[in-house]
Amino acid sequence: MLEPKDRWSASGLVGIDRRLALPPEPFRYLGARLVRGAIRRKNDIEIRNGNPDVLTRFLAQLTPGHRKQ
Repeated sequence: MLEPKDRWSASGLVGIDRRLALPPEPFRYLGARLVRGAIRRKNDIEIRNGNPDVLTRFLAQLTPGHRKQ
């Protein structure tokens, strides 16, 4: 309970290792928008059997439960 080990705690944005704190608003909001947009782009590209660009892959890997391939 004190140290949950699940996909949320393993996220690139959350966890025990807090080297970087989340930025204040409005930067946090803008960052969240960038990550959500990258996830959508990556999914759309992969549905069409394409390869997403490096920036899109990097931003999309910040989601909880992401497994490095």
